[in-house]
Amino acid sequence: MKKALFLVAAALLMPQVGFGQATILFKTADINVPYYPRVTDPLGQARGPDFFGQLWVGPADETLSAVGSPVRFTFYDGALNPAAAGAIDAGEVQVTATGDSFTADIRLYAWDAAHATFAAAATAGAHYGISATMRGELGGTTANGSVIQPPDLVSLGFQSFPAPLPEPRTIALGILGLTGLVAAKRRHFLS
Repeated sequence: MKKALFLVAAALLMPQVGFGQATILFKTADINVPYYPRVTDPLGQARGPDFFGQLWVGPADETLSAVGSPVRFTFYDGALNPAAAGAIDAGEVQVTATGDSFTADIRLYAWDAAHATFAAAATAGAHYGISATMRGELGGTTANGSVIQPPDLVSLGFQSFPAPLPEPRTIALGILGLTGLVAAKRRHFLS
């Protein structure tokens, strides 16, 4: 009995780490800005519905994990509006916040929609890209009852980034080029 009372008292005296729900608006474009940031191909053309985007959030850049579901980018419809190419407007995404802090690092991962996940696309050698890290206060209600409005990616400083072919293909092309140079030099040396 004394042991049980001791354990209850110890649990009550230990600092508690709370978990709460925070939110972020999964929105990459502002309709009032003609040249908003977007995910592009190597030629600078915006990616469309053939690409998925997903938010990765964590207390620090090294601890990011996927939140919400992958969402397709929109296509260009010829007018200046949220449905322009390379944009996502998917509403609020719920994030578990630790303690009283709602500050987090956020990245947007984008990949070829022929693959269900970012990892599958990267492993298959498909097109993919990762945004620069954005840091910001997520929306929610703090322990003292203050309400923080959820930010969108634009207000957090989202910037365009490319989703090119991954590095292994670039390396393979480099090796192929070097092989050709060595063969040409050898042929020249032997003649």
